[in-house]
Amino acid sequence: MKNEQKKENPGDIIITPAGPMSKEHVHLVNKDESLKQNNDGSAEILKASETAPVLSSIPEWIPEDHIITPGGLRNKSLVHLVEAQQILDGSGGGIKKLDRNGKLMKDFGPVVRKPLHQALMPSNITLPEKQVPGLGTGWIVYTDWTNKTGTPVSSFETTWVVPPAPATNAALIYIFNGIQNSTMIYQPVLQWGNNGESGGHYWQVASWYADGKDGDAHHSSYIPVSPGDILVGIITLTAQNGTNFNYNCEFRGIANSGFAIQNVEELTWCIETLEAYNVNQASDYPVRKIVMSNINLQTGNTSVAVNWHSDNAVTDTGQEAVVINNSSLNEEVDLYCYTIQQLSVAQNADGRLELFYTSINDALYHVWQAAPNSGWVTDEPLGDNNAAKQLCVGSNSDGRLEVFYVGTNDKLYHNWQVSPNGGWSGEHTMGGTAKQVMVGKNADGRLEIFYLGTNDHLYHNWQVPGGWSGESELGGMAKQIAVGNNLDGRLELFYVGTDNKIYHNWQTAPNGNWGGEAAMGGAAKQVIVDKNADGRLELFYVGTNDAIYHNWQAVPNGGWSGEASMGGLAKQLHIGKNADGRLELFYIGTDDNLYHNWQTAVNNGWNGEAAIGGAAKQIALAANADGRLEIFYAGTNNVLYHNWQTGPNEGWIGEQRM
Repeated sequence: MKNEQKKENPGDIIITPAGPMSKEHVHLVNKDESLKQNNDGSAEILKASETAPVLSSIPEWIPEDHIITPGGLRNKSLVHLVEAQQILDGSGGGIKKLDRNGKLMKDFGPVVRKPLHQALMPSNITLPEKQVPGLGTGWIVYTDWTNKTGTPVSSFETTWVVPPAPATNAALIYIFNGIQNSTMIYQPVLQWGNNGESGGHYWQVASWYADGKDGDAHHSSYIPVSPGDILVGIITLTAQNGTNFNYNCEFRGIANSGFAIQNVEELTWCIETLEAYNVNQASDYPVRKIVMSNINLQTGNTSVAVNWHSDNAVTDTGQEAVVINNSSLNEEVDLYCYTIQQLSVAQNADGRLELFYTSINDALYHVWQAAPNSGWVTDEPLGDNNAAKQLCVGSNSDGRLEVFYVGTNDKLYHNWQVSPNGGWSGEHTMGGTAKQVMVGKNADGRLEIFYLGTNDHLYHNWQVPGGWSGESELGGMAKQIAVGNNLDGRLELFYVGTDNKIYHNWQTAPNGNWGGEAAMGGAAKQVIVDKNADGRLELFYVGTNDAIYHNWQAVPNGGWSGEASMGGLAKQLHIGKNADGRLELFYIGTDDNLYHNWQTAVNNGWNGEAAIGGAAKQIALAANADGRLEIFYAGTNNVLYHNWQTGPNEGWIGEQRM
């Protein structure tokens, strides 16, 4: 018997623009539906109920009968929906809405032309009444480029990732690439917050074609998107007839996210923009930076190497637009929303570094390597509206990271990974109040925190089965503390007393009790400690005269050599260990510049001061999985930078904005 091949019934085949397809693979997307392309390449049709989350209540700061559109405050009567397959037509000096067959749906009347040779935005934004103590509003930071090539822009696309939700939710945020002339702007826009017409505590996208002050604004349907979704906003020239131009704007892969315009003036000014309203604090922004990447701007069939110009209109939380790459392909512009203050870093169980920091308003964030020794993911808030004055991080015996921090109310908190390399438990109070907290690990793997109370007394709290022991006074009073592990596993605490003298206190046996306060000699502003390759502890400190000193154990677990000068002047120190065991000291000089000094051989002498590049307010340090040291620091401009060894025990790549 011959095998019979199943034949398709001709009635089951549809001839699509991509060729013949079975009916089961051809789907209608209705005007109240949208097509969402997922990051894995699959697609799904979303019903209206799925694409329209419940509108949150209209914020009190938005005037009645008004909407805050991209471009500012407008009366609701000036804001119009352009449904799927409808077109805006600019012939005759006005704007008309047409259906797919060219039938007139609505005539919006003439458009008032603005002065030529000047971009419409941001000078034509109508700002809402300023909120107190609100921060800057409108176009916050942006980059712009004017097409003077003589050939119209034929395509302008940008890729960015939907950020996580802001730690606090007061603001209305717009993020977009766009192109404009002197009268109108055309833009695919990502939105957070309620604009008076749509939105809430979620992200959504829509395309906009808008006039300036007192003019009309037109938008496509609002379509929700999720943090982590990859967006590609694209504006395309579809036709030209003399001085009349036709364009299309949409988010690639998201059906009904855009609409076409025809018979309009040429669009010439290109922008990448962060726009915001009702920002009250840095944590109202979603992330530290928004990466606008894979920017491809074409004139005709040519990809243009764009000389982007940065405009930083508002800088009250450290906002800044930074051009990363100006090449003709894969250009990148980073839109920074806020700067940082405190920072701490540790290595996950799988070797990936994870950085923890506070923003300018003390909100707590973290960011981690995507893979060991690799690049970094997008920053996220650590917990819901958590804030810290000072923080440190330790690693549990099973590899789970645990962050300890002093809240803005001076109370002690912690937050831990629920599994190695995994998610986080959320904020938990520990009991006690503090000015500074540090963490050490006992010989048996139990974490123990040491902290300065608000009364300057020294306290500690350690892990016990099922939790923590609770606050216990250790004895002594201090200004600043550091903790290290002796070769035999005994913890040893070093601190600057309230009299500026240096003291230490150590466990009398591994995991055991404490011997009590003992003077070390010397006076200091800051102390840090690390272990030499042979197990001897070495103390480094900034003297009261700003000079750098060190003091080391003569033998492992033993007595101390006494104070010795290292050379150099410093405000802050940090110590790390190279892959071959040599210690390396990093410090902020009294001139704010960054320096380092390293052992020339294991357990041996020191090279002497050397500049490493950059200027800083605070530094943190960790070793990558392959042993390369990496330093992180808040620059004197409060921007986050990093610098890493090009190979284990080798030289440095140089300052890199993070």
